[in-house]
Amino acid sequence: MVQSCFQRKTRISIVLIAILLFSSSCTSTYSGRLIIWNFNGYDGYKKYPIQQVQNSSTTHKFEKSEKSLLSSFKLHDGELPPHKNFEELLKDNETTSFIVIKNNTICYERYFHGTFRDSIRPAFSVSKSVLSLLIGIAIDEGEINGINDLISDYLPELKENELFPITIQQLLTMSSGIEHCQSYGFLPWGSDIRVGMSPDVQGLVLSLKSEEKPGRSFLYHNQVPILLAMILKRATGKTISQYTEEKLWKRLGMEYSAFWILDSREAKFEKTDGGFNARSIDYAKLGQLVLNQGQWHGKQIISKNWIKESTSPDFSKKHLLNLYNRKGLYYKYLWWGVVTNTAYAPIADGRYGQFLFVDHESDVVIVRNGTGMGKISHKQWYGLLMDIARQIKTVN
Repeated sequence: MVQSCFQRKTRISIVLIAILLFSSSCTSTYSGRLIIWNFNGYDGYKKYPIQQVQNSSTTHKFEKSEKSLLSSFKLHDGELPPHKNFEELLKDNETTSFIVIKNNTICYERYFHGTFRDSIRPAFSVSKSVLSLLIGIAIDEGEINGINDLISDYLPELKENELFPITIQQLLTMSSGIEHCQSYGFLPWGSDIRVGMSPDVQGLVLSLKSEEKPGRSFLYHNQVPILLAMILKRATGKTISQYTEEKLWKRLGMEYSAFWILDSREAKFEKTDGGFNARSIDYAKLGQLVLNQGQWHGKQIISKNWIKESTSPDFSKKHLLNLYNRKGLYYKYLWWGVVTNTAYAPIADGRYGQFLFVDHESDVVIVRNGTGMGKISHKQWYGLLMDIARQIKTVN
């Protein structure tokens, strides 16, 4: 009996070890990740290796208003889910953090659902807008010549396929003409799913072909930021994590460290399609940098020209305006935006309702993070953010 029990436990241990080893080896391949991980959700970043982005020992902290300005938020109740007050609206619609900054002062900051100021917030496609800032710095500092350069100037291996006529600007505006298979229903052969799950994103995008001549139409997809990150890495000789740390995180005095997730331990390439992770208060500093036209405490971190060029609408390019049949919605260099009668508001927009909203007219930055958008539609969230920005009273 003792021997039988020992043998049974041994067999169970062997099976468990085999399963563990199998799972570990499987997740180093695309098909294995599909089987074991079964697609990535909100916490998908926990499955990947990461590369830290350290903050500075000197921290910038926003001033805080002595009183809440919630009373100034006049919500259009007929256009939003039922709610008793503003905070209930946020909490009941999957919001985990919400920060409003006016005149460089925090006038509202709340965290929900057991999260706190130091809780990690996945950026998802807000990562693309972070990448846009880094591209701008590299151009300002002469590492990249300009947006009209051919991408093959930095990635000469692309001359062997059909992608070499594409410019950096066409990548930035999602007008590259690169082949793209929509991921309807999370189809495993969809382009964005392949980028999201690939253990070698560089090898994946280097094998792409063109569907149409670049510069003709807008088609949003996740291969583009990988190509841009490859260009940035080749041009600067630094990893995306190193460049983020040196050019943004330490210069802005971020309160917390951040990290990029990597495609795999072997390839070690940052997933710039949506793999940045930070805290809400530090996203707010990125928004304030954009609001300040690239200036931070008297220093020009990014040129005013790049901030304006990368986030403002281009009315000469009709395919970048009124997108998805939404009047006033535009796209620029990895930033979304809304055109109003008198101004424009850039928006970094990520999956599950990660919003970094910058309104120049009201001098307001809003950060909203969440595990989903709740019962508020994407269009309604944009409208809500705009309403808040335009109605906040001046902070004394």
